[in-house]
Amino acid sequence: MSGKSVSQAKRPILRYSHTYAPYPAACLTRPSPSSGQAQSQTSIEGDILIQLSYSAAKTFVANYYTDLQAARTKLKEYYAPTPSISWNGNDLSGGAADVEKLHTEMPAATYEVQCFDAQPLTPNGKGQCSILLTTNGYVKFGNEKDAPSRGFSETITLEPDDSTPVKFLIRTQCTRFVF
Repeated sequence: MSGKSVSQAKRPILRYSHTYAPYPAACLTRPSPSSGQAQSQTSIEGDILIQLSYSAAKTFVANYYTDLQAARTKLKEYYAPTPSISWNGNDLSGGAADVEKLHTEMPAATYEVQCFDAQPLTPNGKGQCSILLTTNGYVKFGNEKDAPSRGFSETITLEPDDSTPVKFLIRTQCTRFVF
């Protein structure tokens, strides 16, 4: 035994293509018109939205792919009530029933997320931003050690959950496997 706990062994491998360094405090202050700072307030706010989108997406990716591997009964909690899902070219428009059916009938799988990217989308009337998330990596279907790795790509639109300020729900999801 390698000394890893059961929960550590089931977590997906996550490799990120980039990370954003934390902003220095000087970047978060509002520039004054006479300060001569070249960066405008709009640009700083945009940078902060990008940073927040990345942080929320990183948390979402780690949790979602862990549950996709090990706790599929929790997956319905990740979706908006009427999500739009395209699974390898097949449109699933049955809402929560399709989400549950999809994830219960799918064979066991091991995911290795190679990279993800997150961009904020235009704020809604409440000042909340949705997030456009793309992930790429490899998936192995089945429990066999020799199962072949297949590429996958997902594009997900995350929308803020009004009941919890830091939670996002899947509004749209387009998943493709490379066979």
